[in-house]
Amino acid sequence: MLMYHPAQDVNHCVFRTLLLLEHTVHEVIELELYRLLDFYIVFPHMLKHIRPLPAELSTYRRLLAEIPDPFESMRNTKRII
Repeated sequence: MLMYHPAQDVNHCVFRTLLLLEHTVHEVIELELYRLLDFYIVFPHMLKHIRPLPAELSTYRRLLAEIPDPFESMRNTKRII
C-alpha cells in the first residue's frame, strides 16, 4: 500500500519553507532552528509532548493541549526524525 505523508513530499517541503520565510522577522534562519520549526509545522500535535515546557511558552499550555491528534497513528515517534 502506498502511503502519503507531507513530511516526505518535496512540494510540501517547499511550501513549508516559504511559509517560514514569510512569517519570520529574521533575515537569516539557522539550519537547526529551521529544522525544528519545520518539524513542528508537520507534526504540531507533538508540541504538547514537550517536557518541561519552557517558561516563555507556559501561557500557551492550554492551546497546546487542544491540538488534536492526527488521524494516522505513529507507532514509534522516535523514528520520525
